[in-house]
Amino acid sequence: DALLKKSYSLAADRHCYAEDKNIEINNSILKITTRKENAEGLAWDLKYGFVPKEFEYTSGLISTGQFFRQLHGRFEAKVRFTKVPGIYHAFWLVGEKMLPHIDVFRLNGKNNPAVQGSLFSENGAGKKPIAVKSSVGGFDFGSSFFILSIDWTPNKIVWKINGIPYMETDKNLPAEPAYLVVSSGVVGQTNDSMLPVTLEVDWVRCWKEVEQKE
Repeated sequence: DALLKKSYSLAADRHCYAEDKNIEINNSILKITTRKENAEGLAWDLKYGFVPKEFEYTSGLISTGQFFRQLHGRFEAKVRFTKVPGIYHAFWLVGEKMLPHIDVFRLNGKNNPAVQGSLFSENGAGKKPIAVKSSVGGFDFGSSFFILSIDWTPNKIVWKINGIPYMETDKNLPAEPAYLVVSSGVVGQTNDSMLPVTLEVDWVRCWKEVEQKE
């Protein structure tokens, strides 16, 4: 984005990250909306680089990559969203490379939609990433706002929902500052009649532990 001065998607994406009508703020609530509509944009292909592509859907992505990164701390977002097959919503942290990255939460829109926290780490050349993840069930994330967060220290990462831990790991922890990403998009077959669908964000907060002076 810093080089191109515009957004782009990945070659396998079915959605274009639009910069105008898919991201808005109403009554202090950020809304990222995924729509069924044709659009032309740039896609990143590992073999050919940036290429123009026709997309079937549009959505949105917000990143702090150009102005804010942090190593360790508490990262949390107060969000509301509707589960729709084939649609993902996510709040995630990533550094200079795509691995490692931390999903504070991700609605896995494929097959049976489930909300999960996860950590993906490198696993050698040509191998699938090492994944640590856990799903959260029994919540209607479209009925009200929920606070989804992680506490990230040098020794472990703990995932929480409304302050209650549901997963932790002390393996393969990232060791570099990460920036924040909030995004939605299409990751599988979806029901176009259920679109548009929106991820709402009341707020995002980052905390850093202060060393106590003796």
